[in-house]
Amino acid sequence: MMKSTTKLKYKLSSYALAPAVRKKFIEQEKVMADKDNEILELKQLRNTLEAYSYDMRDGLSSKF
Repeated sequence: MMKSTTKLKYKLSSYALAPAVRKKFIEQEKVMADKDNEILELKQLRNTLEAYSYDMRDGLSSKF
């Protein structure tokens, strides 16, 4: 039995992100998540203040 070999031409490609790029994206995502949390906290504080204002207004108008 005779053995024969053939050279094949092929290319490798990867769709994965380079580690440095991936790290940068993770850091940017953290910054955006922190900003989102800051906005949500501010929204909650505003809602609490608004509820307090309405309670105080109702309390004052019922006394007079």
